[in-house]
Amino acid sequence: MPTETPAEIDSALRHIEQLGFELADLLLQANEDRYAAQVAHSKRKNAAMAKHGREQSSVTVARALAEQDAEAELADWLAKKAICHHITDIKEALKSKHIGLQSTNKGIQGMVSSQHRRTV
Repeated sequence: MPTETPAEIDSALRHIEQLGFELADLLLQANEDRYAAQVAHSKRKNAAMAKHGREQSSVTVARALAEQDAEAELADWLAKKAICHHITDIKEALKSKHIGLQSTNKGIQGMVSSQHRRTV
């Protein structure tokens, strides 16, 4: 994305703002999926704990078996959690780029306006 003139910088700023809105919507959906996966993991683990708690005399063994039973749900939850973190990192990178372009645009506008004020 070339950014050599104020018009190009303004266009890039608008594009970054649009991406930010799209990422916010994507993050909302990803968080909903993540929370659903967390609830599924919790339910599966609790059900397995109840089952193995009745069958085992050791709480440690029952907990280990419950973790093993809920392994797929945990993997799904962690994968969705990683997606949320990745989206957040992308949003932060876009924010930094946006701030940098705003500073560049402000500097260019300052140079242009100071050239108009100079007299020979």
